[in-house]
Amino acid sequence: MTFSKKLKERTRLSENDPDYLNPQSFSNYFKSPKKLFKMNNVRFNWDLINATFPDLDNDTRGYNILEI
Repeated sequence: MTFSKKLKERTRLSENDPDYLNPQSFSNYFKSPKKLFKMNNVRFNWDLINATFPDLDNDTRGYNILEI
């Protein structure tokens, strides 16, 4: 939880800051530990950690009729 909180603080920094972390890449930091725990049959409640993930700014639009 502490690691997740520290990473979330880095997503709030200015994009010009060298310690800035893009929120899109936030989940990549947890893929390896998740796999490690799963392969070693360690039960872990990832819902608590996933709840700390930052909200993603999804500014994309859907396809319109002409594009389809």
